[in-house]
Amino acid sequence: MKHTQLFAIAGLTLCLTSIFFTGCSLSQPSDTHTPVTSPESLPKDTNTATLTSLTTLIGKSDTEMVALLGEGNASLLEDTTTVLGRDYLLDLFDTEILLSASLDEDGLIQAFTLLPSDNDLDTWNEQLTSLFGPAHSETSDDGSEGSGRKSFKWTIDNTSMTLKSVYETLSIEIYSL
Repeated sequence: MKHTQLFAIAGLTLCLTSIFFTGCSLSQPSDTHTPVTSPESLPKDTNTATLTSLTTLIGKSDTEMVALLGEGNASLLEDTTTVLGRDYLLDLFDTEILLSASLDEDGLIQAFTLLPSDNDLDTWNEQLTSLFGPAHSETSDDGSEGSGRKSFKWTIDNTSMTLKSVYETLSIEIYSL
């Protein structure tokens, strides 16, 4: 009897998940081979100016982001022109970074995720500390659950920047407080 109930619940969950994701599937722009582009108008003089430019875009429109960064590689809602996000290549501290912007349903920028091509947490922490001072908070676990998660958080105006390493994968997230 218990097995029958488990199979029924699993089947219902699978059906509901399929129905949900059918209506929410993503598509790439018509030319899926378009390379991720590098922003042309980001400040090239300093790393601080580049990161500060990104923090000021949080909560702004997709149009404002495109004016500053260019078109990038847009992720569209299937069969629509609704932009869910944009990807760019960026140079920060002489390292190539994949910059992904996430937009909300109103087309406003929710967050940026930066993925450095290297995973050197200590070096990135030193570089960000040299720009913004010591992190306002630091968290880590002992790795007993296998993640070895470490994070450092800075507050810049009304935004938060978090440098984190999970399973030795590094990311920098910029989002509104």
